[in-house]
Amino acid sequence: MKLKIPLYNRQTKKIENECIFEVSFMTFVYDTYFGSLLEKLIFKRIWFSKIYGKIQKSERSKHKITEFIKKYKIDISELDQSLEEYSNFNAFFIRKFKPNIRSINTEPKKLISPCDARLMVYPISNASDIKIKQNLYSVEQLLLSKKSAKEYSEGVCLVYRLAPMDYHRFVYFDDGQESELVNVNGYLHSVSPIAQKKITRVFSENVRQYSVLKTRNFGHVIQIDVGAMVVGKIKQHKITGGDFMRGEEKGYFEFGGSTIVLLFKKECIKVDKDIAEQSLENIETLVKMGEVVGQIY
Repeated sequence: MKLKIPLYNRQTKKIENECIFEVSFMTFVYDTYFGSLLEKLIFKRIWFSKIYGKIQKSERSKHKITEFIKKYKIDISELDQSLEEYSNFNAFFIRKFKPNIRSINTEPKKLISPCDARLMVYPISNASDIKIKQNLYSVEQLLLSKKSAKEYSEGVCLVYRLAPMDYHRFVYFDDGQESELVNVNGYLHSVSPIAQKKITRVFSENVRQYSVLKTRNFGHVIQIDVGAMVVGKIKQHKITGGDFMRGEEKGYFEFGGSTIVLLFKKECIKVDKDIAEQSLENIETLVKMGEVVGQIY
């Protein structure tokens, strides 16, 4: 199969195709019998991602930085330090931006993106089910909690997919207070739409962490940070919870593509029209950290 991931660019108002990370590897894993077998036996295992992560933290990985920048058109003018200062590839992967590179919209009623990502929006049914990329999930499966699932019946689910070339730090989208993090063990499948065509339970099988965000303007929102193949670690700044402010950094993902899932209650938010329309066509929308993606209902 020819691998393609269509994306909607809000700036140009056109559909583009994503430059797929390690496309030859993705083709092998998800388009061959032997690759699929290795994914089940090796690639989805946590120990494999840990080993791969250690390689990206070795000094020998530093040579990959320049090639990665060129291939995926990374804007180095946004970086808060020179390329020479990165000691390995992972250090570059979790790079920080210069202050104010991303404009954080501060209007209280506006919903902002917590990260640079590809966004899709899905309704949560009255049975608390969510159909993501043709795969059916339940909120209970995602959280392993029946009580919490009922509270989000008929709400809205926002899925932010971070590709490996994206900025992998993420922020809080409102002011409020965070509960203690809940860790859910699992595997580390790829979160790419290509993988989701083959793996029917990516988000409910993958390692993930979630917390309840008691926000000032959007009520109680659940944020699920999902690990993925070769993601070495999800780094959270408030493991035991605490107060937070809009635009404050919540955490970051180490090497690999990752996903942030937000669950909003019924009649809480109204997602921007262009994002909603593209989601109905099963097309992700490119968004930037701090950018408005919706508003209070």
